Amino acid sequence: MLAKQIIDEKIALEEIKQKRKKIQNEIKSEKQKLKEQQIKIKKEISEKKKQLKLSINKSKPKKSSKIKSET
Repeated sequence: MLAKQIIDEKIALEEIKQKRKKIQNEIKSEKQKLKEQQIKIKKEISEKKKQLKLSINKSKPKKSSKIKSET
């Protein structure tokens, strides 16, 4: 009777260990996905900042053209 209880507890413990390992792997996978998303978003932000700077620079009148028109 006691031996069967010990065996059952060992089996239950092993199942818990397997479930824990599975959950840890899922967490690791989700973290990796989030890191990849974060990198993608950072790249997009960087690209949009570059585009914004370019569009701002294009919309500003050039200083050199003002000087030429005055002379």
